[in-house]
Order: sequence, then structure tokens, then C-alpha cells
Amino acid sequence: MTEIESAWAQIAEEGRAKPGWHARRVRLNSSCDIRAALLCPGETPAVLFSVSAQAIPHGAEYPDCVGFTVEAQPIVPGPTGSVRLCLVLNEPRYRDVFGTLAEDVASVVANASGDSHAVRLLLGRLHTWQRFVTEYGTGSLSEEAQTGLVAELMFLETRMLPVVPADVAVRSWRGPYGDPHDMELPGHSFEIKASTGRDPATFRVSNLDQLEPGANRPLTLVHVLLDGNSESGPTLPEMVHRLRAAIAATDPAASIDFDASLIAAGYMDAHARFYTERRYLQRSERWFDVREEFPRLTRATVPLGVGEASYTVRLADCAAFERPAGIGTDDMNEIAA
Repeated sequence: MTEIESAWAQIAEEGRAKPGWHARRVRLNSSCDIRAALLCPGETPAVLFSVSAQAIPHGAEYPDCVGFTVEAQPIVPGPTGSVRLCLVLNEPRYRDVFGTLAEDVASVVANASGDSHAVRLLLGRLHTWQRFVTEYGTGSLSEEAQTGLVAELMFLETRMLPVVPADVAVRSWRGPYGDPHDMELPGHSFEIKASTGRDPATFRVSNLDQLEPGANRPLTLVHVLLDGNSESGPTLPEMVHRLRAAIAATDPAASIDFDASLIAAGYMDAHARFYTERRYLQRSERWFDVREEFPRLTRATVPLGVGEASYTVRLADCAAFERPAGIGTDDMNEIAA
């Protein structure tokens, strides 16, 4: 049980029925006053963040979606007073998700250097959770989505972290945010495609931007063949745990960004039990330079009137563009440009 969940349980056991907030402070080392709370009557779970009124930017946008709401309540009125930002569950069916959300947000805000920083971290993380709840609701990832996420995490662990700092590697992972390419470094882009099965003949491209290099930024397509029924490979939660620990060991701040990317990708620790049956082993990894004549569709090459398209590409027709797998010294000079 997390610290937030434990505090809610302790408040509930006290059986106080008086209307209003019943709260218990958590994250005692935080510069921001953070409290787990139940709103009575009804014992609705919430987390309360108390900050100075001056810390809240003018026109601040508070996330509001199915699952949770955020409301600002004055504690001491006036521009020099204080405000309580109330993160409250608003749909009982999102109770499990909200517990994970609350613990994650409190952990992030607890690292703030002051009230203004705390508000920025709070709103930023809640907007990430808003995207998650809107897209995934209470559901877990499909098998296809799990496979794609595993391939991206493997690339991050085996190819990126050994050659670039943890914060650079984590920030480069753009797939969860809907960017054109899965990995975006200053001097190079990588698009990761995953397949399962013994001998895949094709891979799917989901839009017209995925195989279009950016300006002055070469693009490499990485095709990963995975065995999703391995007896020896890690599960998705095991992979997440291993990567999280490796990143935190060298850069704790980067681990916070990594968790935000996992949320954006649709992964939540509360759903880990749904991902324990499949173990993944990488059977092969092939790298291709995406350049002129590479088999692809782009916005510049489709007929006028075609707004969007998804399609498949035959791996056999990519053979002429294959390059050795791995990021070498020459690549690093290009990537870091």
C-alpha cells in the first residue's frame, strides 16, 4: 500500500463524519504542504496541496476530466494569502487509477524547490495524467501496444543509455507523446518498429510522417523482432522496474521524466498484474537508413487530396538500405550535433 493509500485508510478508520476535509500530511520532507484527504460526507479520496496565492500563475488552466478534478480553494484570502489546490476523485470507477495518479503526483511535487515550482510540477503532471485518462480510461494496454512499448524500452536501455546521459536519453523518447518519430536526438531520429512471429514479412507504418526525416536530421528505422512467449525474457513490468532503477541511479530527475513518459505511453504500475504472463526476448534487430528511394509514403509523395494514410512495407524491399546495428563513434558525432 502506498503512503497516500495508507493515509486514506487511516482517516477512514477514524470514522469522522463531520462534513468537509479530513486530512493527514504526507511527504513530510517536501517544501510544499501535501495532505491525503477524504471529503465527507461520502469519504471521497483527494490530495490537497497548500501553496501561496502568488505561486499560482495568472490564467492557470486546471485539468478537468473524467476521473479527477482540480479546484483552487482560498485558505487565506487575498493576493498575498494562501490557496489549497484540491485534486479530487470524481468517478468511483476510476478509484484504482486515481490511487496511482495521486501517489505519482505527490511524489513529483514533493521534489519542488518552492511553491511556484510545486505548482508548475503539479499542473504539468496532471496534464500528462489527463491525456492518459482521456485515451486509456481504466483499461490496460493491448498486446500490440505492449509489444511496441517493449521494443521502445529495449532500444532505450540497450542503445541509448550506454552512449548518452540518462536525461538526454529519456528526453529523446518521444513516441509516447505522438511526435513523428519514437526517438529524437539533436542530430538523429529513430523510428522503432516491432514485430512478433517467426518470420515477419512486413511492418506497419501508421501515418505519413513516420518515415519522413526531419530537417538536417537523418532517420534510421529500427525493426525489432520479438518473441512474446519467451520463457527467459523479462515481463513488461520487470523491464520498467529495471530501467527505472538504472535511470534513477544516475539521474533522479530523469527518472521523474521517465515515469511521465510511461504514463503518456499508457503504462501504469497499477495495471502491472495484466502484463505478467508475457515474457519478451529479442530475436533480431535490423537497422535501415531512411533516405531517397526507401519504400515509403510521405506527404510530398501521396496524390493530392490524400490527407492521411497507414500502410505496410515489405522488409525484403528495405534490404538495400540496411546498415550495421548500433550507435558507434561516428554516429555519436552526428547524434550530438
